[in-house]
Amino acid sequence: MRSGRLRSERAEAAGSGTVNDSRFMLKMKEDEYKSCPFLTPEGCIIYEDRPWSCRMYPLETVPRKTKRGADKFSLITENNIPCLGFEQDKEWTVTEWLKDQGITVYNKKSQPFMEITSSKNLLGEEDIEPAKKELFYISLYDLDRFRRHLFESRFFSLFNVEKEVIERIKTDDEELLDFGARWLKFSLFGENTISFKDDALEKNMEELDRRRENL
Repeated sequence: MRSGRLRSERAEAAGSGTVNDSRFMLKMKEDEYKSCPFLTPEGCIIYEDRPWSCRMYPLETVPRKTKRGADKFSLITENNIPCLGFEQDKEWTVTEWLKDQGITVYNKKSQPFMEITSSKNLLGEEDIEPAKKELFYISLYDLDRFRRHLFESRFFSLFNVEKEVIERIKTDDEELLDFGARWLKFSLFGENTISFKDDALEKNMEELDRRRENL
C-alpha cells in the first residue's frame, strides 16, 4: 500500500495547530475498545511489522527514571485485548522482553523524530507556516511523495548528499526516513545535517523558497 493511501485510509491526525501536533496515529475500529484494525481472533496480521507500542505491550514506560537513570516500566494488567501472547506459558524479565521484541532498534530509529518534535524551536509556536507543516508531513509520513520530490527535482544538484545515501534511499524506506529527519533538522532548524553545494547557495535560494511553498 502506498504511503499516501495508508495515510488516508488507516490514519488520522493526532492533533492540530503546531507542527509538533501535526502527527498521525492509527485509525482504530469504532467498537467498545477502539480495537486495532489489524488484530483478528487469529492474531495480528502485520505481526512482523508491528509498531513500537505493540512490541512493548503489556509493558508501558513510566515518566520517571531509576536512581541510576534507567527507564522504569509498569505492567498493563487489563486483559481485554485478544493478544495471543497471553496464552504462552513463559515468564519474561523486562530485559528479556525488550530484547526479544527489538525495542532497542525501534528506540534508535525514533530518536531523531523525538528530537524534532520536542525541539524548543517548535514548542510553543501557535501559528506554523503551512509550508513547514507540509514539509514535516511528507518527510515523515508520505515517503513515496518525498522520494519523488528528491529524485524528480534538482535537489541533489543543490545539496551535498553522500553517494551511498542517494543509492540507499532509492529503494530503502528506512534509510529514506532517516534522511527525512536530517532534512527536517536542516530546513526547520538550520542544523548542520546537510549542506549546500558551494556553487548552488546564492544562485538557488529563491528557487528553494519557491519549492518549499509548492510542497
